[in-house]
Amino acid sequence: MTAERARVVDGRWTAVALVALGLSAAVSGSTGLPFLVLAVLVLLGTAYAAYHWPRATIVAVALTTLLDPAVAARVLPEAVSAGPIGISEPLLAVAGLTAIATSIRRRGMSVALRDPTLPLAALFIGVSLASALVNETPALVAAFGIVMTVDAIAIFIVWRGLQPGQGDGGQAIAAIVAASVAVALFGIGQVVIAPNLFGYARIASLPDDVGRITSFLGNPNIVASMLAFVLPFPLFAAIGLRGRRIRSLAIAAAFVLIVALILTFSRGAWIAAVAGVVIGTLLIDWRTLAATVLLTAAAVGAVTVMPTHLGVAADLPPAGPSEQEPSPPATAPSTPAPDPLRGLTSEQVRVYWLRDGVEIIRDNALLGVGPGRYGGAVAKIIPSPVYDEYSTTLGRLRTVHNFWLHLGGEVGVLGLAIFLTMVAALVIRFVRAARDADGTRFVLLAGAATAAIVVVINNATEMLFEGNIPAILIWLVFGVASMLAPDWRLGPRPIRRPPDP
Repeated sequence: MTAERARVVDGRWTAVALVALGLSAAVSGSTGLPFLVLAVLVLLGTAYAAYHWPRATIVAVALTTLLDPAVAARVLPEAVSAGPIGISEPLLAVAGLTAIATSIRRRGMSVALRDPTLPLAALFIGVSLASALVNETPALVAAFGIVMTVDAIAIFIVWRGLQPGQGDGGQAIAAIVAASVAVALFGIGQVVIAPNLFGYARIASLPDDVGRITSFLGNPNIVASMLAFVLPFPLFAAIGLRGRRIRSLAIAAAFVLIVALILTFSRGAWIAAVAGVVIGTLLIDWRTLAATVLLTAAAVGAVTVMPTHLGVAADLPPAGPSEQEPSPPATAPSTPAPDPLRGLTSEQVRVYWLRDGVEIIRDNALLGVGPGRYGGAVAKIIPSPVYDEYSTTLGRLRTVHNFWLHLGGEVGVLGLAIFLTMVAALVIRFVRAARDADGTRFVLLAGAATAAIVVVINNATEMLFEGNIPAILIWLVFGVASMLAPDWRLGPRPIRRPPDP
């Protein structure tokens, strides 16, 4: 057995051992010493894997973020709560630190830190700190507010520091697409097989209603954002890759993703996917747009004739509240409390958010009200005086589901402009490099550029750059593409001269 073959075999056995340890911790039902020992063994095994197979481990632990919203709460013992960090945060921390140590040993961090994205990120942090000082934001609130916005960039740095090649990037994107297809198929199963598939129910008001799929992520909007972000890669692969088999797989993957995206009935993600793919394909390759139109028409037809509830008799649980369509809280009959959300549609709720957010930005245009003080996860956890000061009518809802509105309110137009510039510079790099690429490199660059455009648009109705899903995967994709697009200059391209004879 060759050394490389032995390395592959060792990696597979390590992965099997880690999965076995994780499942043992999940089904042990114990919160005492046995669970603690198993959890420590999982972390030690993750560190071992990150030392020997850093790139594969980083991708694997990044994909564990998909388990945080709904799966973790079901598999962990009742007395154990992962809280807002989920089960992915400890794994990411251990794998990331180990990979950074490996990168430093191999002198790869110099490559990671030379990317122009990082000075812009540092400038954004500086503006955020200035906003915290000007607004006298408590240190803990400001720290959490800044970290929750930029912490996902760490995986961008880690991936670059490992000096991956094009093949490593292709495998990373293939794993993300495969995981997204699994999410999509599970969601489709909630319509075709059973509305409450393995205990994960879709959201519907009536038993015969198709409803909104939640897959195993627990929320249709999270599912939709994930599928819309990943969709450009199989679309470009269907046109840009060579070989009938791989292109057929790409077409099948794109079809499944589009069908599931339709079944989420998330209008914000629909708009982001349509607009982002149109812009990206027109900038890079119009043939992909034609293929997308055909696939979308086929997907709409499939949804129209799709059978439902083949596995069991349809008996849906009551419709649960979604993040965009809140239901009024239960109150005691003897002391009814007024509910500002009663009777409001999701569109009206967004109008209120926009109205209040614009007023806050107008009054604090340059530096905002301080990081962690408006519209994000920190303001939802730690009470913020901003909501009382502006008498917002939706005080019990602290997350505005608009990342750009949230960012403008917290760090002002200056911080917002810097963050947008950071993302726009990446998109320009990827587009320019994709136009001169072919094969796998073309798919990775064109897909990343279009995915970034989709995310920018979708952030008008979601908070995709805050939290683990899909922020970790977004910045991992950016890291993959950045290694293939080193020329970040925004000026004219250098003249290509033929080589001397």
